[in-house]
Amino acid sequence: MRTIYIMVLLLLAVCMYAQQPDTLLLKDCHEEAIRLYPLTRQRSLLGEVTELKIRSLQTSYLPQLFLNGQASWQSEVTEIPFDVPFIQIPSVDRDMYRMTLDVQQLIWDGGSKRHQQEIEKVGLQIGQKGLEAELYSLKERISQLYFSILLFQQNSRILLSVLEQLTEQQAMLEAGVRHGLVLAGQRDVLLAEIMKTNQELLELESGKQAGLDMLGVFLDRSMPSDLVLKLPDIPDIREEAVSQRLEPLVMELKQQQLELTKNLSVSKYLPKISAFAQAGYGKPGLNMLKREFDDFYMVGARFQWNIWNWNQQKRDKQGLDLQKDIISTQRETFDRNLTMNLRNLAAMILKNERLLEKDDEIIRLRSNITRMAAAQLGNGVITPGDYVTELKQESIARLNKENHYIQLIRTKIEYLTVLGKY
Repeated sequence: MRTIYIMVLLLLAVCMYAQQPDTLLLKDCHEEAIRLYPLTRQRSLLGEVTELKIRSLQTSYLPQLFLNGQASWQSEVTEIPFDVPFIQIPSVDRDMYRMTLDVQQLIWDGGSKRHQQEIEKVGLQIGQKGLEAELYSLKERISQLYFSILLFQQNSRILLSVLEQLTEQQAMLEAGVRHGLVLAGQRDVLLAEIMKTNQELLELESGKQAGLDMLGVFLDRSMPSDLVLKLPDIPDIREEAVSQRLEPLVMELKQQQLELTKNLSVSKYLPKISAFAQAGYGKPGLNMLKREFDDFYMVGARFQWNIWNWNQQKRDKQGLDLQKDIISTQRETFDRNLTMNLRNLAAMILKNERLLEKDDEIIRLRSNITRMAAAQLGNGVITPGDYVTELKQESIARLNKENHYIQLIRTKIEYLTVLGKY
């Protein structure tokens, strides 16, 4: 019964792998995850916010209308302290009422609003490029998940091959037991190893499904257990030494924004010129001695200049220069960390390439040893335990090669991702 149970499990596994399941590419994962990532939607929102701010600043060049109303009573009014013979001088009422419509038109503000608009435009670029830079970390997380699932998938494929060989040898020993040529205990050694291999397969499938579930969160869809991840081709990184990361560009834009802010700080202390007009109705009007309600109007121009600011402009400039220095140190730190990261990845790439050069020869030798052990087991020269030991060593060699190969591709893709080219 145990033999039948194991054969059924093996048949189910083979049938599962014989189907043609859906495949998934790393590039597709990157594109889909970026499309669905919540931060991606901020790009259009940032554009809308900046457009509204610029439109609001542009309205400052349009005439500004103010409707004002006032009613007051005052305790004292202007009076002539003596009488003039034969002339009756009217007194001023203590209650006053006024309703006015004021119009103001900015003529020149020293370029303040223009600098603010330029700052907002640069701020939009900083926000959008900053969002794109954050997507590098998303790509790295997707790649880590993708290659961890690939390891489970490829290791399962190798263990299925091992299981097939164990099953073939177990069938031979089963025939020997039936004819009395082989002890049942020798057959049970292979049966135990077959069951253990099935357990390992179950663990790998469980690990793969856990990775697929996590990947499905990023892609916003369910991931079937029979989904096959395609191993990417090994990218060529010999001509990829120049970085295209967006973080340095964001830092340059921030320094440009600080320079524009410095120009804005200067414009704040330049003369401001505006025109105004006022039309109103009240008691009294412009003639304070007229005690009836009357309409009135006034037009003119204003000139305003802050001629002394207690060195505030100088301190503002010093603060902005210090912020630019801070950004320069951040750029140096980023460049240094990028260089160290690339060197570390280059060393890992070289290590895996050298390991792969030896893997094929090790597998060839281990395969010869396993075939010899299988022949010796059939002739009764060695025990099933000895055969299992040699078969395990061959499977370990194959697993090592698969792991080194996947790690090589993963490291090269990570290298290109760090450069901003994948």
